[in-house]
Amino acid sequence: MANTELKQTIQASLKAFEKQPLGKAAIALLETMGYRCTRAAASLGVWDIVGIGPKDIVLCQVKSNRWPGSVEMKGLQDFQAPRNCHKLIHRWCDRQLEPDVVEL
Repeated sequence: MANTELKQTIQASLKAFEKQPLGKAAIALLETMGYRCTRAAASLGVWDIVGIGPKDIVLCQVKSNRWPGSVEMKGLQDFQAPRNCHKLIHRWCDRQLEPDVVEL
């Protein structure tokens, strides 16, 4: 594949990825890790995505280009969850194929 063709392929992949809502991208990532996921339709709850795996649970907050503010972060940290539950924040920056992930 020529260098120009490779650049065009990468640009096309990025454009397709950017059109995908971040929640769906986060779910797709978690599902590849073996979780069955559901998302809050209007994101009115504390967590955007709940993923259930064979041995643990993942609660995920999805952000674009920024981390949660201090008040929101405190709410996420103080959220009462079972011991086998991982509280994650996925931050997707523009043109990034994978999120920055922080576990609380």
